[in-house]
Amino acid sequence: FLEQALEDRGESVRREAAQLLTRLTTSPQALLLLARADELLQYENGKLTVALPASIEKAWIHDVTMLKPTENESTSKSYWLHQALSRVPPIHWEERFSASPSKILIAIGESEWSSEVANALAAAAILHTNTRWFSPLMDWYTQRAEASPSNNEDVSSYYALLSRLPQQEAEDRVRQQLARQDYSLQSVRQLPTPWSDKFSVDCLQSLKDHYHA
Repeated sequence: FLEQALEDRGESVRREAAQLLTRLTTSPQALLLLARADELLQYENGKLTVALPASIEKAWIHDVTMLKPTENESTSKSYWLHQALSRVPPIHWEERFSASPSKILIAIGESEWSSEVANALAAAAILHTNTRWFSPLMDWYTQRAEASPSNNEDVSSYYALLSRLPQQEAEDRVRQQLARQDYSLQSVRQLPTPWSDKFSVDCLQSLKDHYHA
């Protein structure tokens, strides 16, 4: 049924069918996508490297999107890196590289594509509900932000993960920001509601301390 929907006249129907097939990890389409993604990442001696194709061919685009390429399809390599990696369940990389999420993220290092890879992994973790990746990814973003200002895409990925954490864990993370006087109203807005009484009181006290200082 989904494979037939890939040929539907409605673009939204075709894209929804492709998204659902992506989540059926044993479907022929998902396996083709996996093969393309495997070409992109190599893990050796604790280091993760990105090997992009020399050119983005129509066959490559078809395997990644599961849809027929359009005439004005983007040829940006960073775009297609994200498209491929953001569809693959992150647990695949754990199994392939025999490494934990934290080790894989450390292996990204400060390479040219580090931000793109992390953001794609974050999108994939959300898509496939691989919750064990949420905290390691958020730790990676936090450490990166402390070392240098994050770009907007990094921040968006962090907020997307934060909004999907269990209530207590999300509040604990934002509480740490408050304790460091690292005020981010956007972080607070991402929290599930209603807040716990303790977190609400802590927020008010932190704001009082800030203004008194």
